[in-house]
Amino acid sequence: MENKNHLYKSDSLHLAAFLIAKGCELAEVERLSDDSRKLLFCFPDTNKLQNLLSEFFALRAKVRPQDFANAQRTLKTIIFAQK
Repeated sequence: MENKNHLYKSDSLHLAAFLIAKGCELAEVERLSDDSRKLLFCFPDTNKLQNLLSEFFALRAKVRPQDFANAQRTLKTIIFAQK
């Protein structure tokens, strides 16, 4: 069951890049607190996302290297724009 109002949040750049490379939508990026340098990557909590998380944490995830590298570059651009 998908909960489109609920967001899955992670501070992991690598997990966020994997999810984006696999076609998940980045809903928003939020700062943990005003004085924090740490960001949270927020994704709509869908069945697809839950399946991808299971694959990722079970070390069974597969992604095209170029897609992963492009997603990392995009996220790093977002991170540096947040400073």
